[in-house]
Amino acid sequence: MASRKARALVSEFLGSFTIAAAVVGSGIMAQNMTDDRAVMLLINDIGTVFGLAIAIAILSQIGVAHFNPIVTLWTFSRGKQTFVESIQLIVFQILGFVAGALITNYTFGGDAIQQSTQVRAGTGQLIGEVIASAGLIFVITAVTRSDVRGGVQVWVPIWIGAAMLFTSSSSFANPAFTFARSLTDSFTGIDASSVPGFILAQFVGLIIGGLLAMFVFQMKFKKPRIF
Repeated sequence: MASRKARALVSEFLGSFTIAAAVVGSGIMAQNMTDDRAVMLLINDIGTVFGLAIAIAILSQIGVAHFNPIVTLWTFSRGKQTFVESIQLIVFQILGFVAGALITNYTFGGDAIQQSTQVRAGTGQLIGEVIASAGLIFVITAVTRSDVRGGVQVWVPIWIGAAMLFTSSSSFANPAFTFARSLTDSFTGIDASSVPGFILAQFVGLIIGGLLAMFVFQMKFKKPRIF
């Protein structure tokens, strides 16, 4: 019988794969259906929210259901897992997102590996990514430390879905998936030249969101564990 740790890592891969398929697939489907970018965004938003909700709700019963390196690092900073465990989770997240993007490209009749040509740059978009990422960390912390109904499987998809509509960057808020999106030349893609800036903004958002959460909820610093 597979160990709990192995099942948790596989679930992290499956959840990341599912989210990638939902986001990239709904984006390609939207492109095939309409030329109206507003309609494309709405279709992509719906696919993203539902895919994220399903992945968290089902796979949180097996593993940690982070599906995002900044969430994993935030959890690590709170002493809830070791550094080694965090790296393992992040590796499986990257593998899941990349596999999801490549396979989805192929199922829609394109090459599995593509080079995105969508440049996403500028101070405004980077600030948008900081806001989306900081909000994600704050929402997760708020939900887990309060009596709000629904849990993260409800409120995280709601935050991401809303942020896709009100942030200038359309809320990537995920370093692993940002890299994977550079491998799809579709509505949801990002040019490789824009990836470093987005990832840096996401880590800045992690720090800001974490500090805000610690202040608002009166949380103390905890010594991270390496092993």
